[in-house]
Amino acid sequence: MRRRGRGTYVAPLTTLEEAAVVYEIRFALEGYLAERAAERIEPPTVGALDDLEREFEAVVERGGSVDVDVLVRIDTAFHWTIYEAADSDLTSILASYWGRLLRELSHRVYASREPAEFAAQHQRIANALRNRSPTEAKTAMIDHIRTGWDAVQASYAGEATPATPAGASHP
Repeated sequence: MRRRGRGTYVAPLTTLEEAAVVYEIRFALEGYLAERAAERIEPPTVGALDDLEREFEAVVERGGSVDVDVLVRIDTAFHWTIYEAADSDLTSILASYWGRLLRELSHRVYASREPAEFAAQHQRIANALRNRSPTEAKTAMIDHIRTGWDAVQASYAGEATPATPAGASHP
């Protein structure tokens, strides 16, 4: 991280409390965007999601050591394809936290949970979008993010006091 007039510093790691705030925002915002995308999504975008889903599953099915950077890249593309389909100005809020912060948390997620679980969740989200089911798309996205939050919390075990984002307790 560069600070004008102060030099270059190593970006601090995200605390559990900061992660809780990010996930609280994700529950509400990304659930809403998935719901909205289900109302607006076009067949070529569904096809792009299918391609990303297959690419993610192929990485998972290779077995052995999974390249987390590749999974994070595919996962990011999957989510952003949905958010762009939502056609909402709210995606600018996502851009503010999606960079380094969410990339770091994604690495924690894949260190704590099996990537195959996320592949199945991606499939559920894509199916809801394909079927143009706003309620199911929102629920599937929130469930997916909740699984990620559970994995993030597990990755902090012993590092800090648990925190719970407000959106974690309801869809």
